[in-house]
Parts: sequence; structure tokens; C-alpha cells
Amino acid sequence: MLGSLGNVHWKAEPATVMKRDDSVIVPDLVASLRSGKKEYTLFVEAKSSGEPRFIAELAGRMTPLRGMGYPVLVAPFISERGRELCKSLDIGCVDMAGNAYLKFNGIWIEKWGRENLRKEKRLLRRLFTVKATFVMRTMFSDLKRKWTMERLSGSSGASIGQVSKVVERLAGEDYVDKRRGSITLKNPGALLDAWTKAYDFGKNRSTGYFCDFRGRQDLFRRLKKIPPGDYALTLGAAASIVAPVVRSTDVYIYARADRSRIIERLDLKPIEFGGNVHLVDPTDEGVFMHSQEKDGMTLVSNLQLYLDLYNYPMRGREQAEAVRKLMLG
Repeated sequence: MLGSLGNVHWKAEPATVMKRDDSVIVPDLVASLRSGKKEYTLFVEAKSSGEPRFIAELAGRMTPLRGMGYPVLVAPFISERGRELCKSLDIGCVDMAGNAYLKFNGIWIEKWGRENLRKEKRLLRRLFTVKATFVMRTMFSDLKRKWTMERLSGSSGASIGQVSKVVERLAGEDYVDKRRGSITLKNPGALLDAWTKAYDFGKNRSTGYFCDFRGRQDLFRRLKKIPPGDYALTLGAAASIVAPVVRSTDVYIYARADRSRIIERLDLKPIEFGGNVHLVDPTDEGVFMHSQEKDGMTLVSNLQLYLDLYNYPMRGREQAEAVRKLMLG
């Protein structure tokens, strides 16, 4: 099989057994790539799935051949997470949409963003379903803990079957380490990055009110009189307590179905447009999971605060990064 791309020419043939240090490896294909007068060897592996866990396995299997050639994964679909993992492990990758990443010996080919972006979005939607996020929220509540299926089920409210499916998906994306019944988050930072792409605070319905308060401390004093289970403070007001790096005037409060007590205690007045206090009707109850008590008030968890802030336009990203440091160290 012959081909060319600009001044880069290649040919491929079925692989023969490759040996090094008494290790026997048989790649699916060995390709010779010539650029100018130089020729390079590529060890090509074709997989039905480009899941990150298979990428990690491929990197380990190809270790004995390092120095003899450059490993390349070919799969129908490789997610952005998979591509980033290939980069970090020094592996090339090509998908069936024509997206490609190759970087070795001065050759650098990176072409990404074709059609498969839709599959990336479907992957995110499947990974971050409501019940799945309940399981993830539970794992983020204690990053060092070694979980079992039973403990995750009991703490998240998801069934054993649901937990098992979520863990398998996370393992497929190389986000969790699962061995001998023990489940731990392997790369919480990367999982957070993926979650921010799937999460949109704007999907929550917010209602604006006018509140006649003299400074935020006056408002906070009123909030302390509301039972903890009725609400959870988020966005800039919550960040001002957890990680005060930006001066923010917005006040957003997740409210349970019965808002009458919040409206009465804060003396909120309906307003047609705008408002200085916003009551938020969440799309799911997960926003209240692992809420925290600070200074006599109820705040969303740091995880929820990070998600809410990340894409918020009023310097939200800056505040989110400060919260992320608190979470991950």
C-alpha cells in the first residue's frame, strides 16, 4: 500500500513479529514513512474503539519497541480526551473521519475537528447523565477514598446496576482506577475539564427579585435565618466566602420547590427585569448534594460551585480556578 502527503511518502505492509529484549510484539501493520532522504518506521495498531484505556494499554505494550519505531493508533473515533492522552504518551492517532495527530523526529501532523465532534458531544451526554453525575459527585466528595460498588450506590442513591455502568464508562475514558473491587478517581482534573464542556448553568431557570439590603453582610444575616435544607448559595456570592479573589455583586441562590420562606425572610420583591437577587430552579437535585455550611449559611459544594462559575461571564473562570485549587490542591 503506497501513499503520499506533500513531501511525505509512505508504504505499509502486514507486520512481522517484532522482537526486542526477549519481548515479542506483533503490530497490525508496519508502515515506512519517507520525508526527504529520511525514512521512519510506524507501528500501526487498528482498534474498534479509541477509548483512553485502550490507548494506555497500547502505550504499555509498545514500550519494548520504543526507539525502533513510532506507535500509531487507528480507530473509528478518538475523543479529545483520547487525543490528549496520545500526546502525553507519545503515540500517534488517526480516526476514520480523517483527524490525525503524528509527532516524531521533527515531523508534526495535527489535523483535528472533522465531523467526529458530534460523536464527542454524544459521548459527553452519555457520560454526564443525571444519575451518572450523582455517582461522580459522590466520588468527588472524598478524592482519596477507595470506593466499592455498594458504597457508591448507598452514598449516591443510584442502583448497583447504574453505578456499575457509570464506573465502566469512567474506566473506559481512563478517569477511574478499578481493581479488586476498589474504585478510585484516577484523574479528577481531566474529569472536571470534560464535565465543564457538558455542563451549562444557563439551563437552570432563574427568577430575578429586588432586595433592599445594605451591603452583602446584611443579606447574609438574613440568609442565616433560613433553614439549611431550603437553599444553597452559588456563583459570586458563594465564591466570596469560599475563595474571595474577585469582588462580585451577583447573588444566585438555588431554591427548593417551596420558595415562600426564602422570599419572606429576604423580603424579596418581584421585578419584571433584572433584579439583584436571583432564585434558581435547578434542572436536577444534584446541585444540593454535599452542600457545605459556611459562616452559618448553606453553600453548594465546591464541585458545584466550580461547574457554575467556569463558564459564567463575569470573571467566572478566574473564580472557578481558585475553587479548583481548593478541591485538587
